Amino acid sequence: MVAHGQCRREPTTTIGKAGGAAFITLKGTGTLILDAPLAGPSDRNLKQGFEPFDREALLGRLATLDISEWSFISEGLGVRHIGPMAQNFKTAFGLGADDTHITPSDLDGVALAAIQELYLQLQQKDAEIDQLRSRLSALEAAAHQRP
Repeated sequence: MVAHGQCRREPTTTIGKAGGAAFITLKGTGTLILDAPLAGPSDRNLKQGFEPFDREALLGRLATLDISEWSFISEGLGVRHIGPMAQNFKTAFGLGADDTHITPSDLDGVALAAIQELYLQLQQKDAEIDQLRSRLSALEAAAHQRP
């Protein structure tokens, strides 16, 4: 058992050394360190059940998702992270296999969909502002022409 604020000291496993650098390191705490990009499968041919979804609703759920700063018990209080809890993420979006894990692809998908929706809303607001500016200019011009 790990006491609160302490870190277990367990062996480190290193896989695939080349030129003295490890490609994969698995620490005793469960931390996996990759010295190369992580690439998950995302090929369309590996996927099924494509469905459209409401990006505006997704953005609303994201806005209410509790995101906090925290530490993994296995790493101790000195190592900090930021993000949602898997239980809240599963409740908000219904994504993933269970409510104790969040996959990078689900986090990325939610973030990218939210960015797309924010961009669309920004474009709409910009168009509305341009229309209002034009109306204001026309009203100001008309007001200056009155005797």
